[in-house]
Amino acid sequence: MRVRLLQVALVVALVASGGCVYYNGMYNANRLARSARKAERDGRTFEANGLWGQVATKAESVVVRHPTSKYASEAEVLRGVALARMGQCQEALGPLSDVATARISSDLREDAWLAYGRCQVAAGNAVAADAAFLQLVDSKNPDRREEAQYQHARVLRKSGRYTEALQALPPSHDSRFHSERLLALGGAGQVGAAMAIADTLLARGDSARHWDSLVVALGEENPLAASNLVDRVRHLPGRTPDGEAKLLLEDGLRLEPGRHRTRCPTLSGGGSHDPE
Repeated sequence: MRVRLLQVALVVALVASGGCVYYNGMYNANRLARSARKAERDGRTFEANGLWGQVATKAESVVVRHPTSKYASEAEVLRGVALARMGQCQEALGPLSDVATARISSDLREDAWLAYGRCQVAAGNAVAADAAFLQLVDSKNPDRREEAQYQHARVLRKSGRYTEALQALPPSHDSRFHSERLLALGGAGQVGAAMAIADTLLARGDSARHWDSLVVALGEENPLAASNLVDRVRHLPGRTPDGEAKLLLEDGLRLEPGRHRTRCPTLSGGGSHDPE
């Protein structure tokens, strides 16, 4: 009888221990992650970054203290997502590498695929990045689906696959899609169609659009198309004489014979002029 009671006590202790792993570790990490996502949606970037830092710390604590717990893989992937959201991609790729096999919810898995893809873009690995985004282009979650479609098209365009990029871009109210379509059209040599999009956007008076960045990005795809865009944006309200002179000088340099070279089909996270 005494042995039986000891066995029951041991089982209860183990169950309680597992519960503590969740409530003291994963529960708090997931709660903080929800707060971080809300802060991101509300545009509170600094606050979101701080919250993601707490998520990473809580999740790492679960992994270190309970490496054999059923929550360990969830904690490790969540830590990777948090690190990626803070821009620490070099540290995030390791924890995110198990996203395909980890025992995690579908929501966390999709967040992790997006984070993994973005970090692979930053690392210059187009193949791995695109493989991650393709996991989500048919997601049932509209926000993650649209983000994956945008990122997938961007990878294709930056790899020089302009026609495929255009085919991958669905209709969207997101301004990034309009910019991406313009860049892909310019890269494909469809300057008229690209400028039609530019004219539409200019007619809307989108003062928040980063036209200078868009000109630079388009210049990397097609200097002639970029020159056409310069003619359209150089007299925008608020542009200073110095800003206009700089825009025209850069345009002339891009059009200098022999200056523009064919771009290699690779990605790089550093120094990109793509408008976000």
